[in-house]
Amino acid sequence: MKNPFKIISFLSLAALLLVSFVTFDTSESVEAVTPGADKVLFLTDAGAKITYYKTTDVAYFYINDVDLETTKTGLAKWEDLTVAVYDTASFSIGSTLDVAGGTTATTDYLNFAGNSVRGGFGVAGTLPGTDNACADYAPCVAGGMDLGGGANSNDFVSATTTQGLGTIDNLTADNTVLSTYDSGTPANTPFSQVPSVKIDGVNGTIDNYNSASGTWSLVEGVDVAVGADVEATINYHLTDNYLSTTGTATASTNRAKVTSTSDPVGEWVDLKEVAAYTATAAASAVSQKWSGGLRLSNDASKSASNDNYIWVQEADTLTVTYYDTDNTTVINSHSVTIDATNPTIGDVSPADGSYLSTASPTLSFTLTDAESGFDTTTLGDNIAVTINDGTNDCRVNDSELTFTSVSASELQVKFSIAAASVSAWSGADANSGGDCTTRTSGGFELVTTNLQDGTGNSHGTQYHYTITATDKSGNTKTVTTTAGNF
Repeated sequence: MKNPFKIISFLSLAALLLVSFVTFDTSESVEAVTPGADKVLFLTDAGAKITYYKTTDVAYFYINDVDLETTKTGLAKWEDLTVAVYDTASFSIGSTLDVAGGTTATTDYLNFAGNSVRGGFGVAGTLPGTDNACADYAPCVAGGMDLGGGANSNDFVSATTTQGLGTIDNLTADNTVLSTYDSGTPANTPFSQVPSVKIDGVNGTIDNYNSASGTWSLVEGVDVAVGADVEATINYHLTDNYLSTTGTATASTNRAKVTSTSDPVGEWVDLKEVAAYTATAAASAVSQKWSGGLRLSNDASKSASNDNYIWVQEADTLTVTYYDTDNTTVINSHSVTIDATNPTIGDVSPADGSYLSTASPTLSFTLTDAESGFDTTTLGDNIAVTINDGTNDCRVNDSELTFTSVSASELQVKFSIAAASVSAWSGADANSGGDCTTRTSGGFELVTTNLQDGTGNSHGTQYHYTITATDKSGNTKTVTTTAGNF
């Protein structure tokens, strides 16, 4: 049985050999983009604007609209403080201990906490320190001081109707501020502006505030005496997610819909506020960037509504539409095309099964794609070539390929080792990883002098190659020959 003479998938073809007979059509320009104000775009993670998808992709889109951002207003209230709060200490609704001056000495922790007002929700533990300083500080001699309370913990009780954290008209345990403000990690719900404070009904002035710890302090010289009542109005960001509701077209959270020519009913898609315009970006409360994504499928059964798929076929138009809260007024949309057809590889020479009398043949072939076409800016995204040496698939480098014609729909390619550092495919290779799979130059160490090999083949030693073409939508086609006899 004859061994194949195969060409591997070509993933990265960057170098163009500029010779006088080459004709190029390089009219396209690729650059990173972001959605403009009130715009929606299908984008790659690299920030490239999508023009085509294949049928098995997940289509990710991104929205830039500051009107999607919301903030919430809350009230933090303490009544009849049992310990004075000095200007060097902080008021806090977070569950972390914020120490003035950043000191970590145990006594400073204790002195700070002793002069602080803390909210805290379900925080366990005691003030840190290993030098038994707590034994010298009266409020924490019996078992330690609760990190969630501090000196005035009893004056901030979230489950009462007169003090705690909530809204101006609701301080009970089930109010909307308690359920949205993240006291465990206040940075997830950062302040949107400086908190405002009243002490016994008189406005106070804040000189410092920290969103990461949910704390603020009063200006120098302003202390809060024992028995005082304190009210603080806070405004904070939320991570604004608009979760689509199935079957309810009028829901105000249904803001983005994806449709296709084959599936015009489409799907409402969740929008989530994220830190960047990438598919894996983390949640963010302040980025003013929103993402959504939907799986594509060439299965007609995926045209059912509310199945989190969209059915697509060759040459379909895929559209994401961004709506106002009435689900009718279109703010913006972006459409792309579906490419469901693989590229083709033709005019391959030497032909499969050839008998080769030359030790350095010229390999040539033509790639074509009628829909999304090829990237004419970075040719390496379109093709991969390898030569098999009987054991490994040896890499053919981008710089060794000559493009005799380049257009968006067709690439004509040649490879000859005569222009490289050795004049025959039998020459030794140079590589970066121990074998020819990481070949950087040289030959492929093929045996080109034996008339009959060990298998009884009397037409020379057989090898094989593989060519893989990839179009701009990501569809691939691989051609592998089965015989090349040297």
